[in-house]
Amino acid sequence: MSKIFEIGVAKTGSTSLHKALQILGFNVTSFQGHGKDMHYFDMLKPCNYNYTMNMIKQGEAFEDVPWRNLPIRLIDPLFPESKFILLERNNEEWFNSLLDHWKRKWTITNGVHKEYNNYLKYPEYNRKKYYKRKSNKYRRVKEFFSKDVYGSLLVMNICEGDGWDKLCSFLNLPTPNEKFPHERTSKSEWDNLENKKRWLQKNGFSIMRNKDKI
Repeated sequence: MSKIFEIGVAKTGSTSLHKALQILGFNVTSFQGHGKDMHYFDMLKPCNYNYTMNMIKQGEAFEDVPWRNLPIRLIDPLFPESKFILLERNNEEWFNSLLDHWKRKWTITNGVHKEYNNYLKYPEYNRKKYYKRKSNKYRRVKEFFSKDVYGSLLVMNICEGDGWDKLCSFLNLPTPNEKFPHERTSKSEWDNLENKKRWLQKNGFSIMRNKDKI
């Protein structure tokens, strides 16, 4: 049976895609359903690929980690006729959404992971770093599918209005009568510079001046 894989990055509309695929009748496995007896990062290790592949065999559609981080060159030949969905989003909106997500999910006072801590200390420095990381991943994905003659890749931007027409045409399915789901699409409070400053100061960070930037 062919599979559906979301292969983008976090905060690009994957929750909306998850809901849309469910409406279309697919059993969707995400971060919450990666397996009970193995950490999801361990599932990316080559020594554990048999375990991970067996989980894929049991499912239909996959979004979030670890699925989006599996090597496409490994997945594509093992599951022929599978479909891959790459979700795009404006870089500035995407990074602001990431900041908002981490701010809400982890607290600085409880030993945040070093990388997340640095995100919040030096947002502008990391903004450029992660723009580049995202760009490189998307370039590699598009290059991999550049010679694909089966139409295996769909690139869509849910945040800018792509919905049922594009998705259903790609999957060769009829369009549902209900509206395309848009989950977690409220404007991030990180879009407001003063909100950024207040939150950083409240949590013990000093506001960096331009000359202090790395």
